[in-house]
Amino acid sequence: KNTIIRRAKQIIGVNFKERGNLQISRGIKWKLDNDNDLEWAIKFILENKIGLLVLDTLSKSHAKDENSASEMTVIYERMFDLTEKTGATIFFLHHHRKFIKGEKASMASARGSTAIIDNVASHLLLESSPKHKEEKNGQMVKVTEMIISQKKMREEDDMETMKIKIWIDPQDNRTKW
Repeated sequence: KNTIIRRAKQIIGVNFKERGNLQISRGIKWKLDNDNDLEWAIKFILENKIGLLVLDTLSKSHAKDENSASEMTVIYERMFDLTEKTGATIFFLHHHRKFIKGEKASMASARGSTAIIDNVASHLLLESSPKHKEEKNGQMVKVTEMIISQKKMREEDDMETMKIKIWIDPQDNRTKW
């Protein structure tokens, strides 16, 4: 286990910090569209029994043109190959384009080709409201409301929209929700 982590650090610049079953990768440099990188990722996922791979962000995980449907389809084929060979689930973050005044976030507002959203099994949309002040534990604090809604689900029932209020507690300077 330590050998592959050391090799990852040396060869492709991955820096892992282990936290129990969770491995956090910062500065990942491997690309889904590179055969050697994909082979390395499959081996690493299998050897470390990783069940969930989070790509932050999708655009950083490949060198293709995200506006090209054919090139994004290649990326999806690579992700499907990775999931079939490892059993891991891929969760990727993807940004929306800049909005026109008054426009709301939707599946259609995702950056790049429509193939990005068309090929996913599930699409969760994360939005935040403007900060506002609320009383928490007797003190006024700035609160952001995060809204998570499911816009697409291929195989299961849709989940209900979730709203999460997040703030910094002035007593201990910790994030609360």
